Amino acid sequence: MANTSPATSMPSDFEWGFATAAYQIEGAVNEDGRGKSIWDTFCHLEPTRTKGASGDIACDHYHRFEEDFDLLSKYGAKAYRFSLSWSRIIPMGGRGDSVNEQGIAFYNRLIDALLARGITPWVTLYHWDLPQALHDRYGGWLNVEESQLDFEHFAKVCYERFGDRVKNWITLNEPWIVSIFGYSTGGNAPGRSSINPQSTEGNSATEPWIVGKALIMSHARAVALYNREFKSSQNGKVGISLNGDFYEPWDKGDKRDHQAAERRMEFHIGWFANPVCLAKDYPKCMREQLGGRLPEFTEADFALLRDAEMDFYGMNYYTSQFARHRDEPASETDCLGNVEEYQENKDGQSVGEPSGVNWLRSTPGLFRKHLTRVYRKYGKPIYVTENGCPCPGEENMTVKEAVNDTYRIRYFQDHIEAVSLARNEDGSDIRGYFAWSLMDNLGGSENLGLWDSGITSSIGLDPALSPATVHTVPTPLSHAASTGGAISALQRWEALARKLYLRRPTVVLENLINRCFKHFFDYLFPLIPLVHESSLRDGLEFFVARDHAQALRGSTSSLRYGYESLKYPELWPDVTFTLITAVCAETAFLLPKDLFPEGEAIADLFLQASRDCLVTYLEADLEYPNANSVAIRYLHSNCMHAAGKPRFSWHIFGEATRLAQVLQMHDEESIQGLHPLEAEFRRRAFWITYIGDKSAAILNSRPITIHKFSFESGITVGYPTGIEDESIVTPGSTSAEELTVRKSFIIGFNANLRLWQTASDLLLEMRLLESRKTISMNSHNSLTAEERLRLDHLYVLFVTSLDDLPPFLRDDQLVTNAHSDREEMNGLLKIYTIQAANLYISLHCLKMVITQKFEEVSYFPMGHNEILLLRKTEIAQNMLRIMREAPFWALQVNGEPCVSQLYHAPWS
Repeated sequence: MANTSPATSMPSDFEWGFATAAYQIEGAVNEDGRGKSIWDTFCHLEPTRTKGASGDIACDHYHRFEEDFDLLSKYGAKAYRFSLSWSRIIPMGGRGDSVNEQGIAFYNRLIDALLARGITPWVTLYHWDLPQALHDRYGGWLNVEESQLDFEHFAKVCYERFGDRVKNWITLNEPWIVSIFGYSTGGNAPGRSSINPQSTEGNSATEPWIVGKALIMSHARAVALYNREFKSSQNGKVGISLNGDFYEPWDKGDKRDHQAAERRMEFHIGWFANPVCLAKDYPKCMREQLGGRLPEFTEADFALLRDAEMDFYGMNYYTSQFARHRDEPASETDCLGNVEEYQENKDGQSVGEPSGVNWLRSTPGLFRKHLTRVYRKYGKPIYVTENGCPCPGEENMTVKEAVNDTYRIRYFQDHIEAVSLARNEDGSDIRGYFAWSLMDNLGGSENLGLWDSGITSSIGLDPALSPATVHTVPTPLSHAASTGGAISALQRWEALARKLYLRRPTVVLENLINRCFKHFFDYLFPLIPLVHESSLRDGLEFFVARDHAQALRGSTSSLRYGYESLKYPELWPDVTFTLITAVCAETAFLLPKDLFPEGEAIADLFLQASRDCLVTYLEADLEYPNANSVAIRYLHSNCMHAAGKPRFSWHIFGEATRLAQVLQMHDEESIQGLHPLEAEFRRRAFWITYIGDKSAAILNSRPITIHKFSFESGITVGYPTGIEDESIVTPGSTSAEELTVRKSFIIGFNANLRLWQTASDLLLEMRLLESRKTISMNSHNSLTAEERLRLDHLYVLFVTSLDDLPPFLRDDQLVTNAHSDREEMNGLLKIYTIQAANLYISLHCLKMVITQKFEEVSYFPMGHNEILLLRKTEIAQNMLRIMREAPFWALQVNGEPCVSQLYHAPWS
């Protein structure tokens, strides 16, 4: 479960888990001394409101919790949120009533079973199931004074009996639902309402507000009690779980709709969050609308609220809506802030994708806004204590179809990503996520919300079914977690396609990736030939295939290479997805708009998808790296640099260089016996990281990481050969001819290696001279004859490194190619043009740097300032000539647009 996070930077202590509630899953309502709750009464006396369902059997969790927790372990859950049945622990409910030791024993067994599996218990004290005896005795929550004292006593019993092992407490679950659905609309127990024709008693104008205060003060007493008597010894934390939607204005151009959206959230969230988070009065808009019907807080109440400083905000989130103002005065029974709610705005735009119930749409973007608003407004660390949905048409699904429904999997993926973005980009302090729910569970009326969202309303709800039939059915999120502990690469493909559709509805993912591939191999690959084209395209075929299993059984040599290069071949889809999206991100970030107009708009999608997938197999990748491990990080680093994050880019590049060192890629012996393709790409990966290291050091003043003094044996690995897959043969040509064509591009690549290697050797020698203090930075003619001879030798190697270039790579060829249409060029001519431009831009950049370094070490005799200035001018003119003569699309340096490199070059 922990690895379902799409965020690359979720901390290791982030809580991942599932949530349930006692009445919905336990069953055994008449066993071992349990008393009745208001939900027992409601389900049996009002069966039409719950569609005949009850918690009599539910999921039979009371008898089968060990099996359920085995599922938790299988899914990799770190935490489990459940509630305690008040009437199972204190059957009559009151502070003067006896404690049921059998109920205590059950929860002790349950908690111990979780801990034995390494799962952290999160305990909700009250999840809607008030003891019926208290409702009968004094009206339950309608009696503010009595109910808070009895709840405080119940909390104390729980702290005393379970607090040695339970360190995470939630006082109340969704007090808004308890107040409004229980005492205004009458859709939930105890079903009191003056506006619901099925209800025979209640006052919807007053009762929900009375109940709201009773719940607020009960929460305050439970928290203050823990802070006062238990926190120092038990070292736990206490919070509350509040539900609430995020509201956008129906008409963004109407100020009144903006006010209505904020007012709706204040009536829903601020009603409880103001007192319990801030120890403040109800929101002003509630006072203005409700007047005397809203109970007052006394000074003693505020003092108690101040003593009840809680540790976190539990957020239950499912959907969002649009809010529209109403011109008419609010009715006496209005509880929403006098607004109208819509799922489409004024322009007909839907708030989100429909689900299996009409009130819930998938709204991950608004979830992110909601998280940020709540954190900034109330200042408490947030745990998402519920999030989930029913999928469309699930009542007609088989169990297998329901477990694998793609809608709900997408819902979870998108909402977990929203958590990641709110946390890592918006700065919201979010510390955990609990999916609702672990298993199919009891549902009642549609107003029960997600009580039946575990899997499908047709499973586990029929009271005629046997316990064996209604027992645990895993949720899709659980299923995703169980298939390798992470969201699969195929699911990530679907998620990426969906995100692309939302951003560019007319663009098909497969077509976009094929365009990325074409641009990459046309313009970037000649300088950074890090990936095997045939393997990459086979990987794309796998993701777009209808029969993925058949695609994996393909016998192409590139697929065999992809599997054989991995310690764990089952990770091939994940590695391939990561590499495909990294290549697309590199293309989108680095190519100019005239080459790839849509690149800027989709670059971040590909990079995030690639980074997220890498996290899922990170441990295996670091323990058993290969050439792709280095390539992926190199590409990520380039993208981060292009995105304006140079420090992050340097950190990721450091990962690439460290992996190259771990694999001993500098040593030719390290690649002996490898698959020929793996050996070839390790050579390329080493030398590209070598060049990247030197480019960063020389042009951006970064420390050198890789040089021949880094290794005991020195650098012995040969230059790349250019030979890739011998099976790639153009029809009608001989294998030898084809290999000659395939190898020819490597000539320019290796020339670039020689250029940077000789320049680096020369610059490193000057740096070593400085470090040995054999010269003075401020005196002239201080080089010894031996030192000058050494520098002369290295300089000659540098300036002659390109002397043996074939004609098609010389700079005079750029003039000819500049007037050619790039689309009409054949592949090799385009490659040569790019490589030639890169070589000569790099050459003149390096000449300028070396000239300035020579000047610093007093290489030039005194009195030669004019000659030195002329030399620099000549270098600059040559650089400008190359830039004028080379086609604009070819102006790159080592895979990056050369403009960024020139910016860093130290021009006079």
